[in-house]
Amino acid sequence: METKIIVGKKPPLRYVTACLTSFNRGSDKVILRGRGQRISTCVDVVNMLKRGFLGEVKIEKIHIGTELITIDDKQRPISFIEIVLSR
Repeated sequence: METKIIVGKKPPLRYVTACLTSFNRGSDKVILRGRGQRISTCVDVVNMLKRGFLGEVKIEKIHIGTELITIDDKQRPISFIEIVLSR
């Protein structure tokens, strides 16, 4: 079972808690996804998990790219990162 968590405007500790909850409920993989300015928050969440909460968490895969988002009839490219974590 895998869980996908979208990183947004909340503090990073909220996403750390969401990851811990997912792993404790039996998920073997957690996918963290951050877009635009939230990419750095996504990386911070992974570092907090590895250093302070779950030392045994492993980064399986990191996927980066750009997707087109339509805002007000205009398409804009938005960068994203997906980090797949496993326990």
